[in-house]
Amino acid sequence: MAGLDNGTCIRLEVLEELDMSTVKRTLFVKSVWEPTRLSPTSFSLAISDGHRAWTFEGSETFVKKRAEVWDKNVSWVMDKLKLLLTVVQPGIAYHLTGMLDNHRKFSFEIQDMETNLSLTANFSLVDASDPEIVTRDLLGFLLHGNEILTVDYVKKCRSFDQVLAENKALSEQNKRFAHEKKQFEQAVYKKQREDGSSGSLIGASAFNDPDATQPFLDEMENKARITEFPNEDVPSNVVAALLEDTSYTALPRKRRRR
Repeated sequence: MAGLDNGTCIRLEVLEELDMSTVKRTLFVKSVWEPTRLSPTSFSLAISDGHRAWTFEGSETFVKKRAEVWDKNVSWVMDKLKLLLTVVQPGIAYHLTGMLDNHRKFSFEIQDMETNLSLTANFSLVDASDPEIVTRDLLGFLLHGNEILTVDYVKKCRSFDQVLAENKALSEQNKRFAHEKKQFEQAVYKKQREDGSSGSLIGASAFNDPDATQPFLDEMENKARITEFPNEDVPSNVVAALLEDTSYTALPRKRRRR
């Protein structure tokens, strides 16, 4: 299926019924949705098998009459027609039937899920006055649509390649950072071991030498010694001040001997 602005084109396998026989044909159906493809109220068809060509005008009047026959609203009819004339649906059979004056009737079934009925869409095609012009216009539409799709595909491929390249670069950078982090941690650990062994107060060989360990033990003993407070009797006036509501007179300061 190719799409451009408000037009679409689809390749269909059609059963053509002529003179009591059925032949399988390949048709290209170009649909133009008016006023827009998103919210159409009318449409037109240009159909070609490469040799013959037909056209059909689905005016707003035609769509409204079809909606009345099917007891549906116009938007429902247009949504169903647009779906079946834009994307090939599995299980849907398209027919091309011969009519008087060598005209053709293009038809297919629409499944109504609400009523579980099959609604037949019939389009009385008109032979193109110049099949070559219709076929050429249809091929030009396909080529232009293919160019647009190709450019879009190339852009997406380039974007995908760029994402892959960036992902690879980030992965390599992550590995490099992890390696540098490991080297840094090993260097710091090694330096800590070297600083610890050289800066210790007692070397490994000093534990076997009493003369070398004695100064260290004396220093630790002096640091751990607790200062003893002088054992002096507490004056009576201090006790009385604590027990009674009397004023407390501080102890006279002792003069230091020089």
